[in-house]
Amino acid sequence: MRSIKRKIGRAWAANGGRGVVRLAAAKTVNMVQSCSPPRIRGRWRDARFDRRLGVSTRKIVSLNSLHIDSENWNEGFRYQATSPDTFHSMMQSLSIRHEDFDFVDIGSGKGRALFLAAEYPFRAITGIEFSRQLHDICTKNISAFRAKTGRGSEIRAVCMDALEFPLPERPTVVYLYNPFSAQLFGKFLRRVSESLVARPRDLYIVYYNPVGARHADHSELFEQLAAGDEFCIYRHTGHAAMS
Repeated sequence: MRSIKRKIGRAWAANGGRGVVRLAAAKTVNMVQSCSPPRIRGRWRDARFDRRLGVSTRKIVSLNSLHIDSENWNEGFRYQATSPDTFHSMMQSLSIRHEDFDFVDIGSGKGRALFLAAEYPFRAITGIEFSRQLHDICTKNISAFRAKTGRGSEIRAVCMDALEFPLPERPTVVYLYNPFSAQLFGKFLRRVSESLVARPRDLYIVYYNPVGARHADHSELFEQLAAGDEFCIYRHTGHAAMS
């Protein structure tokens, strides 16, 4: 009920009664699509992914079902696992030496993107999650992943609000699967920009379902490197001044 009230409130604030009607229509369409063959195949692939790696990452979790000690919780969106196919498509758009870069997942949830990133030779892989419950699941998944595969020594999970996390001072790939609102993404991007001004370095933002893309599009510190139907990738331009 809390989740429904929040969604209706957002829809009303954005477009009034029309927004609520659109929300209801979207929910109806989503219910129908959830029974479609592509969705069913997607759920089967998610289950196979978890079984293969000995983890549990596939179930969607609403933030309203969690206790989150952060003033930004209302700006956050539900946990939903990244599609492996989409993740690899995004990674293929990065022409980098992975071993020179850290990988940071903002809103890492149960850790799916961390295990996908482990298929590349990143120097370090870090998940940032502000829900203690999701963080605890992620740490258990990391242990299970290591036991099952013998890999993952470079993976760690941190329970922290993304706006408080100090980015690595090394070249970094920042990954986001729409973890929070466009407004909060704007604040996060400013923190990233401040970090880059203080210590210029190579940095890429891989943004899946980029609801706040306009903030990066309007920043002199970033340029769009690639874009697909569901994602945008930005890289630091090397400019030293804040936009």
